[in-house]
Amino acid sequence: MILGLRVSQLKATNPHFRWSGGEKDAETIFSALGNSDVDYIHLSDDDAATSGFGEGTMTMSKAVKKFTDVSVIACGSLSNPEKAASLIDQQAADFVAIARQALANPDTPNRVRKNRNLDDFDKEKIILPKAYVKDFELEQELVRED
Repeated sequence: MILGLRVSQLKATNPHFRWSGGEKDAETIFSALGNSDVDYIHLSDDDAATSGFGEGTMTMSKAVKKFTDVSVIACGSLSNPEKAASLIDQQAADFVAIARQALANPDTPNRVRKNRNLDDFDKEKIILPKAYVKDFELEQELVRED
């Protein structure tokens, strides 16, 4: 069995929340997880490519890499393919996950492979008033693999 854990500093009720001890808290948390049976850590942050613990600090994914030997999935504002790839190129993450980008473009991998434009995520159109699959989503033309 493969065991993973999703970790975020953010709270549903306070999206600006950060661990009060910053990188020291990250060391404590991620070291403990690294000594457990966890095979990967899936991180969620506002922006996976920016300082995770305040200005001038490392990203959350770099903290996991520094304090553990487990695989890292980074997630958070990675709608730009080059930005997402840079985390892997810099060995700050092993994988990247997209959420809002996939809602806006369910065919994201094919669009990226074929150098096609990506539609912006439109919260009003896609999620509101309720998050359910809308007719326009079922009718949109998807970029397919050859």
